[in-house]
Amino acid sequence: MSASRSAIALALLLCGSAAADDRPAAGLKAAKVKPTPGCSGTVSGPAKGAFACRIDVRVRGDGSMRVFLAPARVPRGLRALLPGELEVPAPAQPGVYDLSRLTSARVLLTDARHRTFVAEAVKAKAGRPASRRGEVELRIDAVRAAEGAPVGGHPGSAAALSGSLRARLVAADGKGRDAVVDVKF
Repeated sequence: MSASRSAIALALLLCGSAAADDRPAAGLKAAKVKPTPGCSGTVSGPAKGAFACRIDVRVRGDGSMRVFLAPARVPRGLRALLPGELEVPAPAQPGVYDLSRLTSARVLLTDARHRTFVAEAVKAKAGRPASRRGEVELRIDAVRAAEGAPVGGHPGSAAALSGSLRARLVAADGKGRDAVVDVKF
């Protein structure tokens, strides 16, 4: 996926244009995100910054989970930041998931000089080859039902996670140093 298509995907995600069962919680626009307690992250490398974040987890009908991480505010010095859009395969359970185990993953940032950095993996689908750039490691320490609903109870049900994410993002143009995004939730 090109850098411009990635930026468009980021904008659509943050504006809540995802499919109904994958939609982030209301209000996930970049400037108005209410942080989830205990969710914070840092960016290091050519771009630097710290941020509070919100995590939104949706359990799909097949038991897989869609995980969305959004910054409460984009850190100064960055133009855009998507700390994580991931799909964990069923059964979603505690453990370490890298790009080879995740169904899909995307971490994206654009710095003040409009350089885009990305880590992503998309599995091959009919007519589309698989793509993989950078590295992502999602560590899930615990999966809990949110608000008393059983995890996996119905499509779109909410879940709560604790753990961390570390991503090494490569420059979309292939030039320069890698950026690193670390998030704890």
